Order: sequence, then structure tokens, then C-alpha cells
Amino acid sequence: MDIDSRLSHPFTTTLDTAATLLSLDEIKHAFSQNDYEETIQLASAAVARIQHTQLMSLLDRRAFAFGMQGKFDKGVKDANTMIQYDSGSSAGYLRLGHLLKLQGKQKMAIQVYEDALEKGHVLKDDPGYELLIQEKKLAEVKNEHRFDLLAAIPFDLVDEIIQNISEIERAIALLEVSGSWHRRIAQCKSSWTTIENDNSADDDMIMVRALPYISSHIKNLELNTVTPGAWLAYMDHLEKGHFTRLKSLFIESNASTFIDTHSSMSILMGFWKIRNTLTSLHLEYYEHNSPLKITEILFYCPYLKRLHMDTVQGLADLLGDMDLLTESHGLMDLKLETYSTSGDALKPLMKKCPNIRRLYMDKATPATLSVVHDECPRLEILGYNANRDIPGWEALNETYNNDSRQRTVMNNNKRQEKGELRAIYTTHDLYGVPASQFMELLKKNQATLERLHANLSKTKEQVENDTMVPIPRIVTDMAFERLESLVYWADHHGVLEKRLLEGLRPTIKQFNSIQSSNIPAIVDALIELPPVQYLKLSCSTHTELSDRKHAAEALLQLFKYYATASTTNSNQQQFEKFTFEYCDFISDEALDALADIKTLKELCITDNSPMISFQGFNQFLLKVKKNNIPITRVVLKKTEILFLYPLIHNIQSLEILHLELQNGPTNDTIQYLVDHAPSSLHSLLIKYCPRTGPKENILSIVNNSSSNIKHVQYLEHGEKDGPEEIDL
Repeated sequence: MDIDSRLSHPFTTTLDTAATLLSLDEIKHAFSQNDYEETIQLASAAVARIQHTQLMSLLDRRAFAFGMQGKFDKGVKDANTMIQYDSGSSAGYLRLGHLLKLQGKQKMAIQVYEDALEKGHVLKDDPGYELLIQEKKLAEVKNEHRFDLLAAIPFDLVDEIIQNISEIERAIALLEVSGSWHRRIAQCKSSWTTIENDNSADDDMIMVRALPYISSHIKNLELNTVTPGAWLAYMDHLEKGHFTRLKSLFIESNASTFIDTHSSMSILMGFWKIRNTLTSLHLEYYEHNSPLKITEILFYCPYLKRLHMDTVQGLADLLGDMDLLTESHGLMDLKLETYSTSGDALKPLMKKCPNIRRLYMDKATPATLSVVHDECPRLEILGYNANRDIPGWEALNETYNNDSRQRTVMNNNKRQEKGELRAIYTTHDLYGVPASQFMELLKKNQATLERLHANLSKTKEQVENDTMVPIPRIVTDMAFERLESLVYWADHHGVLEKRLLEGLRPTIKQFNSIQSSNIPAIVDALIELPPVQYLKLSCSTHTELSDRKHAAEALLQLFKYYATASTTNSNQQQFEKFTFEYCDFISDEALDALADIKTLKELCITDNSPMISFQGFNQFLLKVKKNNIPITRVVLKKTEILFLYPLIHNIQSLEILHLELQNGPTNDTIQYLVDHAPSSLHSLLIKYCPRTGPKENILSIVNNSSSNIKHVQYLEHGEKDGPEEIDL
């Protein structure tokens, strides 16, 4: 049997028959002579010899089987167990070497053979001693003359392969495959640009082993390790300045638990080593008393542009020693998700950071708005207790990105008279903003605002204390010359709402009022402007029937105006999308006028108005079909299921349908929908309902139909965001 065939099967570690028979004869003879002591000794030796041989044979066979299945880690574990059980036997070394060669790890196999031969573990009288020598020579030959797959693959394709495997797979390949793969993977800078470290504790240590080869390539690093050893290794590389290209660092809450007063100085020194490249830092710290203070971070990161602090402490406790910052800092983007943000704490920070262009404050007090008004001359985007992520500069109008408008120069005694705010996002829940400070901020920035989300309803203090809402002081008229998007919650007295409406100019594209009781005033403002592209009316109800009728009549006039504009002036901005939710004044007559707007593309209805009848809705759809209105997306929420049937028969251009119907839809409804859906319908979103059943029912119905629906989004019970998308 040649060497290759010898090693391609489990070793023949069977019982030595002659030795076994001899032992049995000796045992029988001792027993017949009543020499029980000799009998015990001989029998015990035979049992041990049989157990040893059988165990080695079983481990060898299992290791071989694991190798044939590609489960090399388990096979290697068995081979190492063989060596530990009998380090003087060649069997374990031969099997381990064979498994390593199967993986192309010739160098590691050579080392195993050398350990067995040169360190005297296996004696020359071992039956496998010569085989160890031959296997070592064969591995050396293959290591010198092996075919390098990497060299045979086109250069560009190699990089593509490397970039399309996970970061932990790249790290394993870097560390444990051939030298040529190691060099190529280490040199593929683009594959190591971003390290997310979404790994297990064991994988964390693999990434740590790869750091010496890749740290200089990393530009974006996320640390979320729970392994102390991995954390210390990253900090060691940071402190030694090995991350020479690092631009963005995110220390998540799991990893930040390792930060204490002893290690904080080392981290800061690491920041200093990478100060020339680090521009973005995000720190999650949910322990009390964060040892890293904002002033220290800014001092050791002088070129930082973006800082995000997410902690359970208040800003006042996070600031640190303001005297540490002797000069102004160039920070441009600051996000403060803190336990509290007071005006007293914010003011000195803003004085040291006069170049802030984007500011997000969570749990901020009213006094912070005055600080923004007085101390943020270059601020462009403001989030005030917004309770959600706010857009960045990409959401703003590019026309004004490089605007060279004149800026009012400030001196020590004179504040800037005009601001540069382009977007304001306020509270997105029940509570409003403090009226006086907010309106002063609007007044200062009226000429530059492009997006405004303003909650003018009662403040948290007014709601909790059940106090009377004072009539706001009348501010001067405003003109929003650039405003494109307005979302607002109406104030209790309607005074501030009136100022917003009077300030609208032809630039407005998106309009959304919430809790407004003055629909006629809204229509009076909009009817003097070109049609908005998107109109959304939310939570507008009336206690008096006469008020409801007036609102309905006003909306009817607006739709008639939009209908005329859609047929007479194709060059101007056109009305495309209408959404109403929880409004009691939308009437059959308004829907009839809506069906005359030739440019309407989207319709969203939540909780249909009591003034809409099924007959009126059906007539609306028939008119849409007759006028060939190109509606492509419809959303029906909390509406009666009967509204669905005429919808799918009459809107032939429908592409996307979103359903959250009352009491349904049932499986029969879904079946009817897919059987009669227009050929243009390709996407379907359905909210869970007990009568609908699990998503598998929906998928089965859609897959077994002849419809063109290709995508299904299924919202589970209670799910609001992040619907599951299923590609059919």
C-alpha cells in the first residue's frame, strides 16, 4: 500500500492478535495454577492494551470521517485527543498532519511531523515512524511546488472575491490560508475600510489576531466586543497609533463598559495619536459617571467634525472642564442623547464650538432654544427633542448648499441679526415647543428655512400642570422665502398657526397640518400659491356640525383649484399626493373634485370620514377610471373592507397597495385581490390581522396566483417600523 492510499483511509489500529492470544494463554495458565495475583496483573494489562487500541482506532476513524465532511475543526480536535492520550504513538500525528494537508496547510503539517520526529515524541521502533518521515518529505515538496490558485485568478476578480465574504471569513483566510492569500488579503485595502465587529466572543479574538495586518487600512470602526482581551487589544492598537487612516469610531454600550478612570487616559492618548484623521466619534455609555468628558474629547480630537454622545447622564455632568478648550473648536455636527440638556450647560459648549451646523438635543429645556438663537451663528439643522432621527444635509435643497449670502458680522456687543437655519425638527409626540422662544428662532431664520417641523401644541409642563395656555405674543409678520416642507401641530389659540400660514411662499411643496381646527384658513393660504405636491391633513375634527361643513366646503374649493391647474398649466408644480387621517370633514363632493385632478398619483386614507359614503367612494373611483387619473399608490388604513373591492377594479394604473383594514382582510379577501388585481400591481403591504392569519397564508395565495405581484411586505401584530419584505 502506497503512502497516499495509506493515509486516505483510517489507520489499521486493530488488535495485535498474536499478543492477545499469548496473553490469554498466560492468563489461563496462571488461573489453572490458582495464582490469582498473577492472573489479575496479566488480565489488567490485557484490558488496558485492548482499551488503548480500540480508543485510538475509534478516534482515528471519527477524525477521518469529520475530514471527509469538511468539518476540519472537529477532526483536528479528535487528532489532538489521540496525541494527548498517547503522545508516543505516531497515529495521532499522522492523522493531524493529514487533516491539515487536506486544508492546504502544508507548513502546519510539516511542523506536526517535526514535533513527532525531532522532539523525540515517537521512537524509531514505532510502526509509523518511517511513514512520518515520508509524509514530512511529501508535505515539503507540495509546499514548494503547490499550485497557487490565487495566481491563476484575474487580479480584479480576486479583490471582488475578498470583498464579498464576511469580515470574519476574511480574517480567517488572512491568518490560516496560504502565504499568497495572506499577502493579497492584507493588501486589499478596500475590504478592510469598514469593520463592524458583529461577531461572537470567539470571533472577536480572531479579528484581534488580524489587527496587525489590517489596522492601517481601517477607516470606519465599530467596537461592541464583550471580551476584555479583545477590548485591550484594540485599545493597545489605538494608543500606539496603528489606526493611521481611521476616520469614524463607534464605541457601543457593550464595549464602553470597559472604560473606567484608569483606562480613559489611555483612550484619550489614543485619540491624540489619530487626531489628524478622526472626524467622527459616536460613544454609547449607559453607566453612570462617564469618565470621558466632552471637553477632553474635543481637546484630544482637535479636527473632530461629528460627535454623538448617547448616555444616561445630563449634559452638565458630561461637559468637563471648559478651561481645557483655550481656542474655538471646529466641530460641525453634535448629537446629544443625554438625560437632560439645559441652557446653562449648552451655552458654554456652543461658545467654544461656533461652527456647529447640525445640532440634535434630546430632553432639552426651553432655555436651549435661546442659546441656539444667540450662540449658533452657522447652525443649519436643528433637532429639538425630535424623538427620532433627523435628516442630514442630503435632504436639503442643493441650490443653497454653496450659497454665498452675506452674513452679518458679530462683535462682542452685537448679536447676529439673521440666522442660517435651513431645517428645524421639533417634538414628534404629544408635547409642543415653548412658543415665545421658538417663534423668535423662526423670526431670525425665516429667510433661510427649507424644512420646518413645528409642534405648537401644549408643552409638557402645560399638560402635566393642566395650566391655561396663554395667548402668544403676536410676532411680526414672517416670509419663508425658501420653505419647501411644512409639518406643524396647531397651537391652542391658532395664533401661531396663522403666522405660519401667512408666511408661506410659492416655494412650498409639502404641507402637513395636524390637529388644526381652521381648515378654511389653510385653504385661504394654499389657494393663493401654486399647488403643493403633497397635502396631508391629520387629526382634524370638529365639535360643531357647522364648522365641519365650512371645512368641507373649503377643501372642495381647493381641489377645484388644483383640478383647474392640472389641465391649464403644465409647467408649474402640480398636486400629486393627498393623505387624510382621522379627519371628519372629507366629503363625497370633495372626492368628486379630487377625481378631476389629472396629476394625482397617490392617495392615502386612514379612518374614512363620516361624510364619505360607500356610494360616494365608488363614484370617485369610477370617475378616476373615466378620467384616466394615473394613481399608482393607494394606502387604506382603518377603513371598511368594502372600499377595497371597487378600488382594485377601477384603478388600472395601481402599482403599490398598502392595507390595514378594519376586520380584515381575510384570506378570501386576499384571494379575491390577487385574482382581480390590475396587471400593474407589483407590491403589496398588509398589516397583520387575526382574520388574515400568518404571512405564510398570504405568500401561498400570492405564489399560486397568476398576478404580477413580486413583493410582499408583512407587518406583524404591533409592528410599526421596519416591515418584513419578502421577495417572491
